[in-house]
Amino acid sequence: MLLSTPKHHGPAAAAARPQRPAARPRTSYEDLAAKYADNTEEHALVRHKSNARGLVITVATIMVGALALAGYAFYSKNKRETEGKIAKLLKVMQDELAHDSFAGYKAACDAGEKIVSDLDPKLFSAHAYLAYAYAIRWGEHGEGTSVEEPARDHLTKAKAAGQEHAHLIAAEAYLRYFGGEQGAAVSSLAKFVTDNEKARKSPLLLGTLGILQMHEGDLDEALKNLKLAQSNAPADARLNAALGNVLRRQGNEFQASNSYEQALRYEKDHAEAQLGVALMAIDAGKLDPSEKRFETANKYIQRLLSADPPPSIRQQALARMAHAILLDEQGKRDEADREEQKALNDDAKNGELQILRSRRLARANRPDEAVAAIRQALKLEPKRAGFYVELARALLHKEGGAREAESSMEEALKSMPGSPKLLILLGDARRAAGAYDKAREAYEKALAQANDKLPEARLALADVARAKKDYPKALDLYEKAKNELLVDPRKQAYALTQMGLITEESDKNKARDFYRKATEVDQTFGPPYFLVGRMYVSDKKNRAFAFELIDRYLKLEPKGEYSAEAQRYMAEKPH
Repeated sequence: MLLSTPKHHGPAAAAARPQRPAARPRTSYEDLAAKYADNTEEHALVRHKSNARGLVITVATIMVGALALAGYAFYSKNKRETEGKIAKLLKVMQDELAHDSFAGYKAACDAGEKIVSDLDPKLFSAHAYLAYAYAIRWGEHGEGTSVEEPARDHLTKAKAAGQEHAHLIAAEAYLRYFGGEQGAAVSSLAKFVTDNEKARKSPLLLGTLGILQMHEGDLDEALKNLKLAQSNAPADARLNAALGNVLRRQGNEFQASNSYEQALRYEKDHAEAQLGVALMAIDAGKLDPSEKRFETANKYIQRLLSADPPPSIRQQALARMAHAILLDEQGKRDEADREEQKALNDDAKNGELQILRSRRLARANRPDEAVAAIRQALKLEPKRAGFYVELARALLHKEGGAREAESSMEEALKSMPGSPKLLILLGDARRAAGAYDKAREAYEKALAQANDKLPEARLALADVARAKKDYPKALDLYEKAKNELLVDPRKQAYALTQMGLITEESDKNKARDFYRKATEVDQTFGPPYFLVGRMYVSDKKNRAFAFELIDRYLKLEPKGEYSAEAQRYMAEKPH
């Protein structure tokens, strides 16, 4: 340890300062040698070695430093190269996922596996994207356990990081839903989106919620969430196609067309949008092979079946079932049956395929077989509440099926207790069975569940009041429902038409005014044209106009509620 020397100042200090010792006499090497004898050589050797060691240490230090610098430079360069490769592969994953195609999901998985196997096995974001892509391949494209297992594995690895990622949350929702936890998957995701500010603005999470709600048959909530998601990501093909599917199922053909067109604008070969356009053309009613609607449906189905790279087996199977319907319209029943059988062989476990098959059977006036196909769908996927909704709707169109439809909806409510949409359908089933008071209970419960903000339930309550001939109450409820239904012109037109029917006996002018307003709200809604035509058909001055209106009704709704009566009037038309 070094001790600090005290500081002295002035003359006293100079006196106290020790004197420099006298210079040592110079000593020759020979004198030193004689004094130390042989030890002097050893001492010199030791000193030499010490100097040499110091030199070696210095050189070694310089070399280690140089190597360290070189190593750090190499490490930095390698790290930059690795990060660059990861960034490129993550970009590939994002781009491929955006295509929302079967080939795109496979390409995204290939890129992600390169990251976690060759570059960074713990990269959280890569595992999140992989879990999502594999979950879609399993749940929507029906690839089976070969992709379910990696989906769950990557989900576990992504969750281990303890961070939130939209694709991770979406992946978990899809895996839970298609794994049999339909109700829990929807409700937990809905709660997360409601409680989390970022999630409320996430197109991916809002879109996932909307798609799952659509699968459940809750079309109103699905529409709300998908619209919000699409407004935040207008160029997202998946969101546009899903929005088109909801609108199509609600019967809003015009808006559905716009959504499908938007999806195909950004992804010209988007399989779900192409299938949606074809099914929309089919859903609209009987198809004449000489008409544009048939041509459009056939064009998109053929594009799907000949696509390269091809869509998934599931998408091809649905396209084949749709093709069978088109073949039926051309009178090619045997070819249609073969196409249907191929579809069923290719994707035997797909409940959605049975639902589409049910529609084919219903179009062929085979209601019992149509109901049986939906039951088969429920055997394949017994917890899909949306399939119970399909069954109830099919039973309501079958003579004597109302009671069974009620049982079907009660079963669906076990999966989604308190669902306003399912409660409305339960009320519909009870109303069809003539149980108006029990129907009213279901509608009122639905309205309460929706905090009094469910115009569909109010509309149904108005129908019950009208059926029970409580006309003042019915008119009041129709008026309220009409004012709440600004986003749904078809239901607005329906409410106005019912108001016209109620007032027709007491005030024909007022009734005609309601019918006119209905046609202004929705020009494609048929009943008001017939009802005004019927009012004028016995008026000689306006008889020609009456037949024009009745003919227009038949073109809009050839199998509608008033079609038989309309055809009788047209048979009386003077030539």
